[in-house]
Amino acid sequence: MLLIDTHAHLYYDNMYDNLSEVLKLAESNNVKKTICIGTDLETSLKSVEIAEQYDNVFATVGIHPHDSKDVPKNYLLELEKLSESNKVVAIGEIGIDNYRNHSPQDIQKKVMIEQMDLAYKLNLPIVFHNRDADNEIFDVLKKHPFHKALSHCFSSNLDFAKKLISLGIKISFSGNVTFKNATNTEVVENISINDFIIKASALALKKFPKVNCSWNNDFIRYYNSYDISVAVAVEDGLITPIVKNTISKGIEEISSPSELHGLLTG
Repeated sequence: MLLIDTHAHLYYDNMYDNLSEVLKLAESNNVKKTICIGTDLETSLKSVEIAEQYDNVFATVGIHPHDSKDVPKNYLLELEKLSESNKVVAIGEIGIDNYRNHSPQDIQKKVMIEQMDLAYKLNLPIVFHNRDADNEIFDVLKKHPFHKALSHCFSSNLDFAKKLISLGIKISFSGNVTFKNATNTEVVENISINDFIIKASALALKKFPKVNCSWNNDFIRYYNSYDISVAVAVEDGLITPIVKNTISKGIEEISSPSELHGLLTG
């Protein structure tokens, strides 16, 4: 089974300093392809550079909502230039975060819309972040066209999940779905396996049970389950019984990857 990590930050020092070994370790755990996620111009450039250095690494380019207040006037042109690389498979991580508010909310929304417009122009999917911004995010998604979309690290309720699914958006769950106080397990229980993914968000979410987020032998394994490349936790003991029972029926049905974010074929 070919497995894909769809949300990694390979430019973090503790991975980048030993990147060849990290990727070899990933491959030894059946993670055959990796998407490195850009969050600002610097990390977007690094993601592309890493992707162009390694055949099995691909990239997204984009401005995270935390960094939206700092974008230069020409940032869209810079993202478009980076997107000329055939290793770029999506625009992201974009979005709105009303929890930390590192950037003013109106700026976050403006920058998200501008990047969605760019993604639509370039025929690329979007990967978006949403924290305490359900209404704002849904309003933007309804009013602005996109080709494909993935809601990264979903933490909202079932009603909002259904709204996103009605727009053809895939939902991803990260380590927070395994916590004892998780509020999003109801969503996992009540949506189709075709509509969601589970992942560890390598090196970003530190609290995933028993997981050292640098692809050691306990790392959550990934695989592709729909027409957007996705990841599902299948390692015994690392996810709650509810989640495991929900996804287990789909694991054996997948023998090869579909299109990677609509552009890369496995």
